Amino acid sequence: MPRIKRWFPVSHDINRDPEMWELCAKFGDKALRCWLEILSIADRNEGELQGSLNSISTAVAWAIRCKSAKTLRILNGMMTINWLHVDGCIKVTNWAKYHKTWEPKKLLDGSLPSYPNLPNLPYKNKNKNKKPLSVAPIVLPDWLPQKEWDEFKAHRKRKRAPLTDSIAGRLIQVLRQLKNLGHDPAQVLTEAVDRNWTGIKIDWIDKPGGLNGKDQRQPAEPKGYAGLRDFLKAHNER
Repeated sequence: MPRIKRWFPVSHDINRDPEMWELCAKFGDKALRCWLEILSIADRNEGELQGSLNSISTAVAWAIRCKSAKTLRILNGMMTINWLHVDGCIKVTNWAKYHKTWEPKKLLDGSLPSYPNLPNLPYKNKNKNKKPLSVAPIVLPDWLPQKEWDEFKAHRKRKRAPLTDSIAGRLIQVLRQLKNLGHDPAQVLTEAVDRNWTGIKIDWIDKPGGLNGKDQRQPAEPKGYAGLRDFLKAHNER
């Protein structure tokens, strides 16, 4: 079933048309309403108005709230200025002008071009032979335990926040900084899961009471202490 159209084309200059002004001067604004109703009926019937002029005037008169006799005079006025004409039935004269259909361009001799029938070519999947971009897998540093890392990844997956490679790289950097501040990375990951975190920030951990309610930070070695320790160890082994 074809879709019902709720609109039809009307000239942009309808309010500037001298013939429309002449009709309105003679019959009032009902002439404009009558013309719009005629266009509406014609649009649904390929530009044709089925029935006699009297039956058409009766139908239009009911739609525009006008007497049939006056509507008939308006239609006769439109016939006089050739807005309507009779060709087997009553038709809107310029209906085809405002309802252009696509037609192929004609050749110079007036004939239509002929196009060869192309075979149905098989569909080519352009992405079929494309290789996926290779992404270097995340390699955990030696100080980061695999067990706690996997538990944190599974926790994020349950929270519908899968751990992508970019997020994992940033998380490892945070854990590295926390390790340098004296925090155990395994304990940090476990605490994040227990507290239902999907991320870790230094401020959340590196503060009094930030981990397990206590200050878990271990005092950092004084600068140069590692070298002094190695010296004393070598001295004692002599």
